[in-house]
Amino acid sequence: MRSLLTRSLWMGVLFMLAGCSKDGQLISVQVVTALVPGQEFLSVETDLLDNGNIETGSRTLARVEARALRGDAYGPGRAVAEFGDLDTGEHTVRVRLRKADGSILIERRTRVTITGNYIMRVYLTRDCVGVTCPAPAGSPGLSECQSGHCVDPRCDPQDESTREFCPEVPFCSTVSTCEPVAACASQQCLDGICTPLPVADACSTSEYCNPETENGGCAPYSSIGDDAGVDGGGIICNAICIPESSPCVFGSWDCGDGDAGSSDGGISDGGIMDGGTGASPSAPVCTFLQNRLADTVCGTDMVCDGMGACVAAAP
Repeated sequence: MRSLLTRSLWMGVLFMLAGCSKDGQLISVQVVTALVPGQEFLSVETDLLDNGNIETGSRTLARVEARALRGDAYGPGRAVAEFGDLDTGEHTVRVRLRKADGSILIERRTRVTITGNYIMRVYLTRDCVGVTCPAPAGSPGLSECQSGHCVDPRCDPQDESTREFCPEVPFCSTVSTCEPVAACASQQCLDGICTPLPVADACSTSEYCNPETENGGCAPYSSIGDDAGVDGGGIICNAICIPESSPCVFGSWDCGDGDAGSSDGGISDGGIMDGGTGASPSAPVCTFLQNRLADTVCGTDMVCDGMGACVAAAP
């Protein structure tokens, strides 16, 4: 009887989804990211916005908030929100990952046109952390970041017909075209976006996988909210950071006890943050992880040179 009831309930749900009227469509939102839940972000905020001007802001019509816990699987895509009873046509969804202090780690707006129920996958890539869109002197319409580049909100990686709105994004064709990752992770190419997946049991239960090849690998979780994980200035050990003096790189906070998985105590290509001494820092420093290739963080007429420096853009 219970099996029959369960089957009937599921059939009813499927019938409702398949038989929605044109004014009753559903958008189910999934987040795909290699950022670390329970460490680098603690919550996911998903908003259904009106289709006002992206530049001047859009009114929030509905909001769903979800906690992000250690071990939650976001690499393959994780459902975070559903919005139902929608008209067919154009809709805008904004996803924000929030840090322990409530500030925004990363956000992305996606504008889609639906004719039926739609599963939206939102890709939040590590190389968009700290990137501001639109870029200085860039097109106001390129208001969102995807894979380190400013794109139009109509750029929806899972819909190849929208890739005209993100011409600078280096979409992958196979996993072999993705960058290498640390041994605790494996690459996937999903909808043309390279996103690392943690390898099961590669790290202990007290550790998470940092997928970067340089200074990456298994790193211990910090205790968020107490002295073991947060310094006097509210810095969360091991969480992602952007060195103020070097916007073309990003890294993680090393609190001086080896938590960050780095042996040099500072940015490894010369020790930008610690003077190149190689000594363990007495105060948290932002250890180097990756050169940023984005051209959206340096200022007007400046670009990242791929080696961690801002240089004048080619005429």
